[in-house]
Amino acid sequence: MKPGKEQIKRIRKLYRKKYRRETGLFVVERWKIIRLFLEAGYRPEQIWAVRPPEFPADVAWTQVDARTLAAMSDLQHPYDALAVFRMPQPEPFRPRGLVPVLDGIQDPGNLGTIIRTADWFGLHQILCSPDSVDAFNPKVIQASMGSLARVKVFYGPLEQWLEANEMPVFGASAGGDNLFETRLPGAMFLVLGNEGNGIGAGLQKYISQHLAIPKAARAAAESLNVAQAAGIFMAEWFRQQRFT
Repeated sequence: MKPGKEQIKRIRKLYRKKYRRETGLFVVERWKIIRLFLEAGYRPEQIWAVRPPEFPADVAWTQVDARTLAAMSDLQHPYDALAVFRMPQPEPFRPRGLVPVLDGIQDPGNLGTIIRTADWFGLHQILCSPDSVDAFNPKVIQASMGSLARVKVFYGPLEQWLEANEMPVFGASAGGDNLFETRLPGAMFLVLGNEGNGIGAGLQKYISQHLAIPKAARAAAESLNVAQAAGIFMAEWFRQQRFT
């Protein structure tokens, strides 16, 4: 059934964190990404598409015109489909491998890129401070290109997780030791700080070693953004575990 004005209004509210938390629902746009959530076992409440997609036979969906889809979407140029999914039940955090620890990450594009990169390197858990951007923010989901379906993002006091687990804790810092000259353990936490303020003072006491990404002698760039830095750290950890 074509969504009415009230239903469209409820869908639009899901672009706000407060309403997502109240309802336990979130929006995913683009069939390519919706399919990844279906394959990962996420349960859809409703799916709308502008033309018959390649949905599994047991998945119900409703055809709508492009104008209706645009009314539901928050994108300037909506894709081919939109779905409302129910958030998964919380899972216990069981650390393994490299676990990125994100302290106050605010930009949805940065978080989405970190999630996508973690998925690329086979990492399936990320820790976020409570003031970090919500992983179910539609902009995060778009930037992750569906990798959020496979990567679990946990929110809570970072200090408690670092104190409760025995894995070594490394921090990404411009003044740290050369990343490429440091042997990285198979299991470790990597703390990455806020885009503007870096790693908070409360986490510093848990960090056993700060690591830096060296730059070329004539490089003019002052810094890397947090998503770029996270990707380089993950790539180097992966290289060491697989090829050295």
